[in-house]
Amino acid sequence: MSFALPLFTMANNIRVILNSYNPTTKQLKISLAWDNSWHDGSGQFRDAAWLFVKYKDITNSEWQHAIIANPTSANNILTDTLSGSGVKFDVIGKNPSVAPGPTGSRGYIIRRQKGATAALQNNPEYAGVYNVGMPLTITLALPSGVTLANPEFRVYALEMVDIPTGSFYAGDGSANSIVKNSATNNGPFLLTSETAAISPNILGNTLTLPAVTSTAPSFPRGVNEFFQMKYELSSEGFVEFLNTLNRTQQNFFGNNSVNPLVAASSGSFTMDFYRGFEISANVTSTFDPVTFISSKPFKAMRTYLQSYTLAYLDWAALRPMSALEYEKACRGPLQPVINEFAWGTSNSTDIYTDPDIDLNGINESYSVNVNGPFALTTDPVRCGAFAKASGSNRLNSGGTYYGAMEMSGNANEFVLVDQTFLGQNGDGKISITGEHNTNGWGSTIHVKTTTVSTTGYNQNSNGNTLNTSDNSVGIRGIIK
Repeated sequence: MSFALPLFTMANNIRVILNSYNPTTKQLKISLAWDNSWHDGSGQFRDAAWLFVKYKDITNSEWQHAIIANPTSANNILTDTLSGSGVKFDVIGKNPSVAPGPTGSRGYIIRRQKGATAALQNNPEYAGVYNVGMPLTITLALPSGVTLANPEFRVYALEMVDIPTGSFYAGDGSANSIVKNSATNNGPFLLTSETAAISPNILGNTLTLPAVTSTAPSFPRGVNEFFQMKYELSSEGFVEFLNTLNRTQQNFFGNNSVNPLVAASSGSFTMDFYRGFEISANVTSTFDPVTFISSKPFKAMRTYLQSYTLAYLDWAALRPMSALEYEKACRGPLQPVINEFAWGTSNSTDIYTDPDIDLNGINESYSVNVNGPFALTTDPVRCGAFAKASGSNRLNSGGTYYGAMEMSGNANEFVLVDQTFLGQNGDGKISITGEHNTNGWGSTIHVKTTTVSTTGYNQNSNGNTLNTSDNSVGIRGIIK
């Protein structure tokens, strides 16, 4: 299927402005904007944003994840005010809260709305590429009896890609593919239903996945719609996460000789979460929270501990991808190609020694068009660095079928392959010691280093250092 819109554009500079808070109505008014929002009008190709809120006040000095009221029929459609074309967006509450706390959602998906009829789908309010900005009112669903005396708020927005409902093939048909029809059949596995019982072979093991009912969740198949982070998390995004944690939680991310926070009472430390040393910590005492800063905020974050990735996803109320969801997000409905990369061909360009390798500024991009930019680098580059302001396509930007970036190369991706994973969302908070606390995120992780179907390795999800010469994994989550 062709797609004419310039969806493979440069990093889109998503941003949030906090305007006001009304303690009587518990309403937080914000402005949300990002550049180059895209939609083909049909809902097949469109971007979105994942928005969530953290708060604290003088009665609770630690940051809390806000439960926000579910959109109603009166406020579940937004109209952009920046482009002048009345571009319309859906507001969808995701990741519902559970009793006994307040009822609501842990975040909103803000996505381009499609026209109700085929005749409307090419109209400017539904289709096209725009720099957008819109006002949004968020009503907090606070615990019973809680009144915020002097609140502070942080509102976060991550650019997402809408992966629509549809059938797809998992595995590329090669003997080395991690997903096959069976132990004796290398053929790609066709998935047509999110609920039917299936038995794909993944990493040599047959997953016996039962039919899905409302009371029996199952391993995520990837057929139904989900929303995926368009980019790997940036260094600045990881710093924003660290700066909402208390000192005990922060010590989890600095508990070795290279990241020496645990016993530190003062000083400035350069943190080797992976390579590049772009994150530093300013320590003022043994117990007070540390202030982290990043000298290269737009570069993709890579870490040698996958437990750090899982902690961030839990905190952001997202979740990891399953192996099947990863292949759907990369390949879409197309036929598999043997040894294909995320951009749909088996061709790649190794830029290991390229002079552009340290790209990190918000507007810096790779200077040469390449046929599938396989970013095998000693240091990651800016998120979305292979896409340009104009002239980009799926091949030279390294984009997936639906428009996500760097799913092959830059930081490694990891996916869950154990059938004990049932697609649980993060709850917006981590444990008191800094680790993720969402049960059921599987016991086996498969790290995707290059191609969609055939490369990677097994690693337990207990936080051990990854056993690879590249020694890194990125941070990218989804929400369904």
